[in-house]
Amino acid sequence: VFDAKSDEDVTTDAKLEFDLMIPTENKNFDGLMKIAGGFTTYDGDTWAWVNNSGLDIKSSDFTDLGNGYSLKHVVVNPSTVVKGMQNINLQLDAYQCTYKGDVYIDNLKLHESKTTSTEEVTGMLWDFNDASKELQGWKYDGAYDYDGTHDVSYDKDFTGSGSLKLDVDFTNN
Repeated sequence: VFDAKSDEDVTTDAKLEFDLMIPTENKNFDGLMKIAGGFTTYDGDTWAWVNNSGLDIKSSDFTDLGNGYSLKHVVVNPSTVVKGMQNINLQLDAYQCTYKGDVYIDNLKLHESKTTSTEEVTGMLWDFNDASKELQGWKYDGAYDYDGTHDVSYDKDFTGSGSLKLDVDFTNN
């Protein structure tokens, strides 16, 4: 979870995207990793969860980078307009998954999807490159139905520039 308050609307044209990386030696897992991005809003009286689209990830979706890690670029879009955003919630879940080990998240950004590759991406960016900022406000905020470890930390050496690191064990869920 990241506490990211904004008075700006997050439209259905927005994208929440990031690089999801795992050690290549752990790449051949069964089942699915599941990603969901969402937002919480607060209108002064009521907290609400606005869910993004979800994504199922198989082991074959990861590309071997040749450096000991494999990558899946993830993109989720808001399913409805988010008014008065209070938090960004990024969920990593699983279904009949045998994955156990480290998961790294890097180059996380929230921006309008109409941005082309030649335009500067505006919005919120967390590249985890500044070791003095470490997790840059990201934190573990509980689990709905997860029996494994939930260690979230900053890895300053990953990919040479740092990343958010999760130690997960989906083998019991």
